[in-house]
Amino acid sequence: KPCENFQSAREQFLSGNNTKAAGFLKTASAYLRLEAARADAMSRVAIENSVRDLEQLASAVEKGETRAYSELQGIFVEAHVALASHHCVQSDSCCCQLEKDGVNGDVTCVCRELNAATIHLEQATMWRNGELAELSQSILETTPVTEMHSMSFSESMNRQSKDGNRSQFLSTMKQRIGSLHQKLEAFTGRKIQLARPSEIEAFGGMDLR
Repeated sequence: KPCENFQSAREQFLSGNNTKAAGFLKTASAYLRLEAARADAMSRVAIENSVRDLEQLASAVEKGETRAYSELQGIFVEAHVALASHHCVQSDSCCCQLEKDGVNGDVTCVCRELNAATIHLEQATMWRNGELAELSQSILETTPVTEMHSMSFSESMNRQSKDGNRSQFLSTMKQRIGSLHQKLEAFTGRKIQLARPSEIEAFGGMDLR
């Protein structure tokens, strides 16, 4: 995962070990390349741009041409933003599919993607603010989505036969996707297209804290 690799690259770079730092950057780049393969067209462009930037940064670090830590910092922010946007779009697609599939749908997809999007946006914020981007375990432990992502919760949702319960779950997911969507657009200053923009934007206007 890029979270851990970015951390390790930072530590090695600040320690003067450029070869190891470049190795972690290359590993992170390989992960992003895999994610780009399953992204929609718009998300793919942003992720591929981050792949290119990471590969160029790895080369420069390895050659000793990068001396400013801020160069790493900026590229890490962009990579996390690209991944957060990608997972946000994917969570919306999963939500659409779950709505179509009804009681036979898989709830883990939307939970997994929304969790990932939340983590990457948090990491982007921490890197941008110059904070030490702690590994994501604390986020995983505190986010309400974690409960939904758990196996027991997923299994219980899949056992539900009453449409009212599933409708409540879908409503909650749409609210969280909408909230995250608005935060991403505020962070980037760019529009991020979702599968159902008018519906999601309406949910995003709710206070979900």
